[in-house]
Amino acid sequence: MYLKKKHSFLTTLFSYISPFPIEQRMGQITPFLEVVLDGGKLLLNTSHVNYSYGSLHDIFHKTFKKLNIREREIKNVLILGFGAGSIASLLTDTLHKNCTITGVEADKVVIELAKKHFNISRVKKLNIHETDAYNFVLKCTEKYDLIAVDIFVDDETPQKFSDDQFLSAISNLLTPSGIICYNRMISVSKSEKHENELIESFNKLIGPNSIMKYYSGDRTNWMIIHDRALLTIRYGYKKNNSKKLFSIKLSESI
Repeated sequence: MYLKKKHSFLTTLFSYISPFPIEQRMGQITPFLEVVLDGGKLLLNTSHVNYSYGSLHDIFHKTFKKLNIREREIKNVLILGFGAGSIASLLTDTLHKNCTITGVEADKVVIELAKKHFNISRVKKLNIHETDAYNFVLKCTEKYDLIAVDIFVDDETPQKFSDDQFLSAISNLLTPSGIICYNRMISVSKSEKHENELIESFNKLIGPNSIMKYYSGDRTNWMIIHDRALLTIRYGYKKNNSKKLFSIKLSESI
């Protein structure tokens, strides 16, 4: 259980009727942050979307299940956009992975809320870096078996996290049998043109990928996945030896 403290019976009961606000803060980067009790579970939300332990938690849970993360050798993990620790919780509490986790989170207030309400200190072998993920990957020399990219400012991913320098950097940090899971969000009001351009760049700079699409209300999450172990087994793939776009689209509602 990730809750740092228990809430009263009446508060918990009310949360099944309507989300109960616990704390609201102005973030250093995200304009508005709110911890709410919803259906008996603590969530971290912005004014528009869920940040941790809600729908985005479900998306990574389903993705990790499809990738069979529980049975794979995952020793070193990088989470870009750590939030309140939702992905780390999945790996350690749900999938029981005994891995070293490096979390990168640029917003100091998000880290404060994670420590105060979500008991992230329970996650063993966790190192959190309060810094910009872009600068972190450019300087990092460590190699990771799993890289999760979940970077948002409210419901937007800053443009720089789509550029060639960033994509090349995360590719260089991946082990030969590693996995990259890159979460993107698209609303009905936005064109998919930019996401398709990102996938082409992803294919060119990192390698063949699959896409899992999750639908929730007026938004769609694209999980772009590069799995080097799977590609090696199926296709004898080596980085930069194949430029063919390997794209599987799996659609699912959350």
